[in-house]
Amino acid sequence: MFNHTPVTSRRRLPLFAGAVVSGALVLGAALPAGAQTGADGTGERGARGRTACLAAIDKRIAALDKASETLSSDKHLTDGHRDTLTTRVDSAHTGIEAIRPQVESAAADQLKQLCSSVATDYRVFAVLLPQVHLARIGDAAAAAQTRADGVSAKIDEAIGRAKAAGKNVDAATEAADALDDAVAKLGTDAQGLADQALAITPADFNGDKDVVDPLREKGKAVRADGKAVRAAAKTVRTELKALRG
Repeated sequence: MFNHTPVTSRRRLPLFAGAVVSGALVLGAALPAGAQTGADGTGERGARGRTACLAAIDKRIAALDKASETLSSDKHLTDGHRDTLTTRVDSAHTGIEAIRPQVESAAADQLKQLCSSVATDYRVFAVLLPQVHLARIGDAAAAAQTRADGVSAKIDEAIGRAKAAGKNVDAATEAADALDDAVAKLGTDAQGLADQALAITPADFNGDKDVVDPLREKGKAVRADGKAVRAAAKTVRTELKALRG
C-alpha cells in the first residue's frame, strides 16, 4: 500500500564514506611517502607514490561508474536532480581520468599536486557520492508522501463505510491518524534535503570538513521517518482488514 522503498540501505552513507578512511590519498589530506622522491619521480619511493596515486584514481572511477548506474535505475529521483547529478558524475569521471596520464609521466614536483587534485578538486567520496545518496533519500521521501496523500481519502472512506455499518472504528481511526502524522513528519524532515545537498561544492568541503554532516543527520532522520510510515501503513491495513471481516 505504501511501498516506499527505502533508499537502498545497502548504500547508506557509511558505505559512501567508507572509502574516506581507507587511506590518506582518499581524503587528499596527505600523500604517501613514496610521492616524495627525486626530481624525475623515479626510484622506489617514486614508484610507490605513483602507484598509490593511480590506485586512488581507480577507486574513484569505480565508485563513479556505480553511481552512474544507480542514477540511471533509480525510480524516484526527479528529472532535474537526476540530470544534475549525472552531469556531475560524468564531469568528475572525465576530469579524474584526464589526470591519469599526467600522473603516469609526472615528475615528483608535479606528482604531489596531481595526487592532491584527484581528491580536493572533485571530492568524490566526501561530497559527490553523499549528494547522490541524499538526493535519492529526499526524492524517495517526496514520492512516498505523494502516494500516501493519494490513498488517504480512500482510507477515510473505508472507515466511514464501516462506521455507517455500525462497526467500532476507533482502532482504525487511531491508526489512520498515526499514519497521517508519520507522513507529515516525513515530508517535513525531507523538505529541501536534495537541493541542500546539491548546493554543496568540493570547495565548500575543502573549507569546512563538517559541511555535509548536518545533511547526513537529516538523511538518517528521513530514513527513520520512512520506516515509521511503513509501520503505520501496515497497522492501517491490519485494522481495515479487521473491519471487513
